[in-house]
Amino acid sequence: MSSERFLEFFDSLDKGQFRAAIEIDGPLLVEAAPGGGKTRTLVAKALAASEKQPVHIITFTTSAAEEINNRIEPLMREVLTGDWKGIRHIGTLHSWCLGYLRSTGFRGEVIDELALAEVMHDVNKRLRLRLSHKRMASLSAGAAPESHHEVQFVRALDSDMVENGLISYDGILRKALEHLQAVKAHRTDALFLIDEVQDSSPMDLAIYDVLRESGAELWLVGDLQQAIYSFRHEQKANVWKWWGALPMATLPTNYRSSLAVIKALNQINAEFVPRVEIVPAEGAPQGEVVLRQAASEAEQLEQLYNRVLNLLDRGYPDELAQIAVLCRTNRECDLVGTILKGRGLSVRQKKAEAGERAPQTLWAALGFFLQPQSDWMARRYLRVLGNDGIEAQKSAIKAMKPIGQMLVPALFAIEQTPFEWFSNSWMDRLQVPKKEQGWFLERLDQGWTDLGWDDILMRLFEAPVEQERGHGITVTTVHAAKGREWDHVLMPFCDQLSYRPKNGIEEERVFFVGASRARKTLAFFYSERRVGEWSGEIEVAMYSALERLVDAAKKDLKPKRKRKR
Repeated sequence: MSSERFLEFFDSLDKGQFRAAIEIDGPLLVEAAPGGGKTRTLVAKALAASEKQPVHIITFTTSAAEEINNRIEPLMREVLTGDWKGIRHIGTLHSWCLGYLRSTGFRGEVIDELALAEVMHDVNKRLRLRLSHKRMASLSAGAAPESHHEVQFVRALDSDMVENGLISYDGILRKALEHLQAVKAHRTDALFLIDEVQDSSPMDLAIYDVLRESGAELWLVGDLQQAIYSFRHEQKANVWKWWGALPMATLPTNYRSSLAVIKALNQINAEFVPRVEIVPAEGAPQGEVVLRQAASEAEQLEQLYNRVLNLLDRGYPDELAQIAVLCRTNRECDLVGTILKGRGLSVRQKKAEAGERAPQTLWAALGFFLQPQSDWMARRYLRVLGNDGIEAQKSAIKAMKPIGQMLVPALFAIEQTPFEWFSNSWMDRLQVPKKEQGWFLERLDQGWTDLGWDDILMRLFEAPVEQERGHGITVTTVHAAKGREWDHVLMPFCDQLSYRPKNGIEEERVFFVGASRARKTLAFFYSERRVGEWSGEIEVAMYSALERLVDAAKKDLKPKRKRKR
């Protein structure tokens, strides 16, 4: 790798990034502070290792995969050589597992949640069980059965899915794990670069374990200080086992935030274990952190509004889009958005449209197009259209042909390719509403001409959901803000009614993640008295992480006594 552009890229790494990407060989766990340049380090590791071994990059989201790909692709074009091993995959674990299953000869079609719900409820009804939808979804995703009835359900569900040539999105991981465990004697020298490892599910970790046992080299990057997604998993993932089990490197320098914001972050994470002491980058601006206490919730919202006006009067943001209000719950977002819009400010906010629903017709039509010979797909398509299809089913039985051939004979005279789907307007021909067609095309805004059906389906399942709509100040939840950043962040309702102590250390991490989104200024708002959202009782409680900030601020404000000579 002698390209001048390559040399410039590697020269831009700081000492910690260079050590993690280049100097340390073999498995590694990289602990990265917020704004620590983990993506840059991961890209450097991928580029350095790709000459000698196959590299697979596993990301938490498709947007992260696109960012990494956009950084790697122009550099790779300059140094391709005949003996280059190459980067084999950049994407989520689901997309990697689907590709792996295809390589083993698996040909099942990936179905959406609505189709999976139909199969699950059919099984539940047929076996006369009384399992809840939530429990059935957990079992289908790989949760361990806890009773004889649940074992029956899992076996029947697997049988139905195999018989109809179907696989669910979460079922991809389970099937890949089962296959990897069955052939784990197969050795591999591949390097797996795993981003955001702290957000891994138990199933993810099980897959990584099997890959490691098969000889794969794991290079993990993450930050337990930002692990805030355990609520998505029925069982908590034991990510802790990697800490101490692998050699470690640290990226402590924050290249995103001002000195004041970094000081606040170090006060918030003071009691975290493990903890990374965040170091400011050279030349970081001073910035500002503001603490505002109010007597009531109404006064707190008034203070927040005045803070926005203050930022605008001081000429801080070039545009309103550089200001974000990060709340703990959607209810708080609605409250803040209503106040700001009522005062004449433009707000970019998450808002569900009336009647908005999942694109049922699109999914049913797409499944029918891909598997026209499947009677299950044909019957589902008819149900979504509100057509019982009795005549078509009778004709199919009489002619001993698939139902689909009676419904749309033209489907059996074509190849089921993406080109055919788009060029011959099959969405119109299969009566997909225009709104659902728009939903589909929005998720393929980067084009489809070079994509296979698996790539297209993964984009539909994993495309980032636009959290807010409109223009102006962003009002959203902390979870929706992860991975993003703004010049000015305002955090209202910093008390135990929002950040609940019963959720333990994860609430501290949520608070930390929200604060770490700020580049220049950070403002916290809290009340002496707030009415409980559910209980209706007036409660007084300061959030513990905020209490540390307040105590530190009081010490800074306390006048220093002169020493007597």
